[in-house]
Amino acid sequence: MISLHKVDRSRQDSIWVGGIEYKIHTPFPYWIAFSKKIEGLQLTGKKTINLYELDYLYKPEYIKRPNRSKKQPRGNKPFIPEDRKSGYKELCKFFLNEQPLPRPAGKKDNVIGLDWLIDSEYIYAAFLQQYRIDLIKTDLHWHDFLALFYGLTGAKINEIITARYSKDTKGSMCEMRKMYEIRKKRAKLPEPEME
Repeated sequence: MISLHKVDRSRQDSIWVGGIEYKIHTPFPYWIAFSKKIEGLQLTGKKTINLYELDYLYKPEYIKRPNRSKKQPRGNKPFIPEDRKSGYKELCKFFLNEQPLPRPAGKKDNVIGLDWLIDSEYIYAAFLQQYRIDLIKTDLHWHDFLALFYGLTGAKINEIITARYSKDTKGSMCEMRKMYEIRKKRAKLPEPEME
């Protein structure tokens, strides 16, 4: 969560499991990949995820060695909680970035309004157009990315999401209905392939 009133404005870069801090990768591409894994669970109807597939989110452990001012990595391997299930729950909390105010649930009538990968070009263009941020050249923190994404206005991605959620209402003008159908058809996401 972004909090501008705090003196320490550092961004969350770790999760806590069993009283131990675990450093995690925070740039948005890691979390878009995480969202695809979660989405895969929902689409396939699986109830469990292979928790070892989430190891890429953890950073190597850094420790201070005696008589050295710099922190040295303990090794190349990430420092991962022994209780991976609790780690997964904390990763989900980081991903969701829950805010105290009510937020839209994201799905209406089982329609997916946004796909991070399929819509990536529109998201990239919106960030470049509105914020002058080149998402390919920056390591934007996941929470910062979400805050900016929620604040996008007047971008093509907004039109696409609106078109995906739009419903035809009876009694509306024929031309309006045709326009919405064309927009909806253009913006519709492909059906996911089941393996």
